[in-house]
Amino acid sequence: MEYRTVLKKELSITPANILTAMDIINEAMIEPEILIFEISLGGSGRADVGVITTISSDYKIANSTGLASEAKRQMILNAKPGSTLVINYDALRSFGACRRDVNIISFSDSINASCNVYYEEIGSNGGTIAYYFGKRKGRIKILENPNYDITSYRIAFVCATAVALALNIDASIIERALNEFTGAKGRMKKSTLEGRILIDNSNSGMDIHTVENALAYSKKDGCGIVMVLGEEAKEVCEGLDPSGVEKFIGMHLDEIDSIILVGERMRSLLQNNITKIYYADDLSKGIELAIKITQENDIILSCVKCFR
Repeated sequence: MEYRTVLKKELSITPANILTAMDIINEAMIEPEILIFEISLGGSGRADVGVITTISSDYKIANSTGLASEAKRQMILNAKPGSTLVINYDALRSFGACRRDVNIISFSDSINASCNVYYEEIGSNGGTIAYYFGKRKGRIKILENPNYDITSYRIAFVCATAVALALNIDASIIERALNEFTGAKGRMKKSTLEGRILIDNSNSGMDIHTVENALAYSKKDGCGIVMVLGEEAKEVCEGLDPSGVEKFIGMHLDEIDSIILVGERMRSLLQNNITKIYYADDLSKGIELAIKITQENDIILSCVKCFR
């Protein structure tokens, strides 16, 4: 039986909170075997394996004084000699000449035979990841899965494969792990809720681009769609720009039965002459309202930027 204890919720992902988390663990007199931390941009360079997932959709950080890509480049500049860097090919190409005293492993989410790890194919019905590490080469098959949208994990899967191979994990184990995966909460995961289909894309990293992808995925089922859209806290990873939401509504309102806007900054987008746009204070109330205005087998598409 699995036992789970929550010691503290909603710590921010600032690197300094690693110290706070460690204090909480020590106070609880827990001696963990493994610690996994998600932190915001930055790295000391002391890791045995450093990873740059992507530099696409660059954005400003540190009170708009720098760019995310600049912080990610520090992972290369600060890497300790002899360590391994697993880097998205686009980042590697953008940053130019790389370190000669570290081991570079490149990956791509599209066909790119110049990379160590890349997709030969990827789609909603599965895909194939090819890998080349000197004498180690082969292919990993990803099967279609009804529990989530595989294409939304394309970078995550190929990056995780590259990291696992860098750690000398056998390809058969990687393949089994990917095919036993059933989706992560808030990351395009599909489930049922009171007879409705719930597609959950509510997470801290959500942006209007992933909202577009979520709508496209939802339309494949051919059912009525009610979207819960907005933010619970504008501080979560730069928030969700109301102007982008307004543009999305203008482009896609005809494709959706109803939209439930969430968050104080979205109130201004309510229009009295459009009866299919509603408002809720937070995600849970948005889902409750979506259940009330839908019928069985309808789709509730949850796209709210929130702590998760």
